[in-house]
Amino acid sequence: MTVPSRLKVLLLAENPYMGGIASHLLTLLDAFRDDPEIALVPAALPGLHADATLLDNAEAAGFSAHVFPMACRFDPRVLGRIRRFVRDEEISLVHVHGYRGAVMAALARLPVPVVATCHGQLVAPNLKLRLWERMSLWAMRRCPAVVACAETVRDWLVAKGLAADRVSVIPNAVLPPPAAHEEDVRRRMGLAPDQPLILFAGRLVEGKGVETLIEALAMLPEAAAVIALAMGAV
Repeated sequence: MTVPSRLKVLLLAENPYMGGIASHLLTLLDAFRDDPEIALVPAALPGLHADATLLDNAEAAGFSAHVFPMACRFDPRVLGRIRRFVRDEEISLVHVHGYRGAVMAALARLPVPVVATCHGQLVAPNLKLRLWERMSLWAMRRCPAVVACAETVRDWLVAKGLAADRVSVIPNAVLPPPAAHEEDVRRRMGLAPDQPLILFAGRLVEGKGVETLIEALAMLPEAAAVIALAMGAV
């Protein structure tokens, strides 16, 4: 058996929409772009909307991004497509992100290890989303390793039956903005250099905690906040 010169990792997202998962994967692609030992391959299951932020930005950054065609949200033919891609592209490891990605990778019975990153819990989900969540927990129990984006997510996964020694906490990374950018924001907002400044970045949807931030600001008159909106499909 030939050992590949670089570990080839398939990053499989449950959809290509703009959001936390896409942002996280694009950060990973940038960080490992020139790594001599690891080659990242971005991919996604298709979404219900035209938003393809993950794939478009990955292609623009010079990566060959892939989408696995599906006729519906649960198309069993995608399992064979994923298996063939892993074989033909000589993938060494599959790293799944999101509920559908974890479930499809588990059902595909891939010949390589599959690890999963859990990006959080559903908030007030409907019955269909609860079913996907339950299926994804089943899929993650089959993974040799699971990454939680926060301690609270790890505690939830363990409470749901995942082995504690298989779940690690790795917060999502972000590329730091230039110092001049923060100085410009403070200047435009009329803030002092040492005045507390809080940044919220995310979708304005239930469960993101924007209302909690606003309540906290009322108790912190010395602090200011910037809300950076993500308007991608949900």
